[in-house]
Amino acid sequence: MIKLGEGIVNHPEDVSVDGNGVLYTATGDGWIKRMHPNGTWEDWHQVGSQSLLGLTTTKENNVIIVCDSQQGLLKVSEEGVTVLVSQFNGSQL
Repeated sequence: MIKLGEGIVNHPEDVSVDGNGVLYTATGDGWIKRMHPNGTWEDWHQVGSQSLLGLTTTKENNVIIVCDSQQGLLKVSEEGVTVLVSQFNGSQL
């Protein structure tokens, strides 16, 4: 068994792999980190929250959707972090 990210990833919450074989994970210290197919890790985006719950990749590579219990549903891409939804029917997510 190989432990991916040991000593690199702080309390990973979820993982997802895009069409290029890049693995993404949300961490307990607010980072979206990614592991490239060659095994190197990258601190990709600091989301600014310690409440990242899960993530998923999209058909568009280098774009992921992240659930953050404080900010809502986030889109994370090369351009940065965008809040997609923070409320529903007038209630905070």
